[in-house]
Amino acid sequence: MVEIGRGVPAFDFGTTTGTLKRFSSPQDVVASIDMDLGNTIAFVESGGTTFLSPILGRLAGVICRDGTLRSHLAIVSREFEVPCIVGTEMAEVPPDGTTVILQSRSDGIGLIHREERAGSGRRREEAP
Repeated sequence: MVEIGRGVPAFDFGTTTGTLKRFSSPQDVVASIDMDLGNTIAFVESGGTTFLSPILGRLAGVICRDGTLRSHLAIVSREFEVPCIVGTEMAEVPPDGTTVILQSRSDGIGLIHREERAGSGRRREEAP
């Protein structure tokens, strides 16, 4: 696993894994209404995002670039018990479809990891 971001977990949810999908408008939500979202980690920009409401309870988790524990998204995520990390600082934003892992630590830090890409590890030298 490679750490790609840190933020503040909306509550202590442990660890969850899912497939990243960006949501940038209500149209993105409408397009996904009939999809199975149980394995989807939504990526949004604003903690004030309200357009996720129709699908929020069906998501595996949410990553939010800005926001605080008092942001709308953090509050409703706690209410629906959907893992959420707000105020994230991302080293990279992987493309949709990437498997990501959200983790809330006991020290109040939320970590975001992605699975290591095939071929991105160090090569092991072959013995002669």
